[in-house]
Amino acid sequence: MACAQGVTLSYAELDARANQLAHRLIALGVGPEVPVGVMMERSLDLVVALLGVLKAGGAYVPMDPSYPPGRLAMMMEDSEVCAFTSGCLCGWLGCLKPGV
Repeated sequence: MACAQGVTLSYAELDARANQLAHRLIALGVGPEVPVGVMMERSLDLVVALLGVLKAGGAYVPMDPSYPPGRLAMMMEDSEVCAFTSGCLCGWLGCLKPGV
């Protein structure tokens, strides 16, 4: 069981969610060494996002939501992220933005 902030997931549920995200990322063009920006608070969704990016073959770019907007913009530009996810995976996968 994975547990955070009173929410629990079995490892099978965690794996299923990460696989779902990985398939969505692959559909958006994520593959080996493609950077994906991940801006989320520490939570189970963050774990899902990181696993999903890795399962898709991508490289996650951790972005702290508390950073100033200018720094976040610079990080996105420097890393050339091709997809971006933030928040609580926005109703499961609706928030992924290609080409940001």
